[in-house]
Amino acid sequence: MGSRRRDPVSRDRYRAIARGAGVRVRVRPRSVDAALALALALAALIAVPRAAAAVGAGLEHVVTSIQSSVPLLQGRGSIDLPAGGSSSVGAAPIADSLPAYTRDPQLALTGKVPSFAVQAGRSLQIVLNGAVVTTTPLDPSGAFNATLALKDGANSIGVALIADRDVVAASSYTVVLDRTPPKMTVDRPAPGATVDAQNIVVAGTTEPGSTITLNDRVVVVTPEGSFTDSLSASQGSVPITVVARDRAGNE
Repeated sequence: MGSRRRDPVSRDRYRAIARGAGVRVRVRPRSVDAALALALALAALIAVPRAAAAVGAGLEHVVTSIQSSVPLLQGRGSIDLPAGGSSSVGAAPIADSLPAYTRDPQLALTGKVPSFAVQAGRSLQIVLNGAVVTTTPLDPSGAFNATLALKDGANSIGVALIADRDVVAASSYTVVLDRTPPKMTVDRPAPGATVDAQNIVVAGTTEPGSTITLNDRVVVVTPEGSFTDSLSASQGSVPITVVARDRAGNE
């Protein structure tokens, strides 16, 4: 025998049937629902600011971590200068053109501080290879000059604008002192060789970065230091003069 589907009974009809059968039905007062809703609303109002504060604290921690990982700029390049204060690159002293390589151990250093950075009470400090060479009051014109005694090899030069004990701005340079002539080998032709051709091929090697002249004519040198050129041959003895000159001017 199949079961008959019953239609759902409404809440009010269920209550009437239950009262008729002597069943006590609990009805939650609407005031309780209102109180519960109010409590939930108050809890949300308290929780949201706390959550926002936690997120804000997390963001502040991230920003602080990023800021602490970025060091202050203490000048351009690596030079030993008094600590303290951040450096303003635009106010850095500017040295006049300095050679990257030189064979003269005495280097004339001249330059100028930008006019807007010239202020009373400031001084100029010059550092050579980590040692302070001089600290003098800044000239009203901003100009500076000094003669530096270089050592063989690379020399680190720093020029700093100082206010009290703080570095306002600084610049650094490197000059290499090289007093050794470059090595050169001519592989072709051999001295005293006899050539039966219209041209004489001249080839050899030298120190990378050097220049070669062949009978006063500049010859192309590869980055590795090798070179090749040719001369027109003529009857009899042909003079061949090859000169190597390095970046410091030694030959």
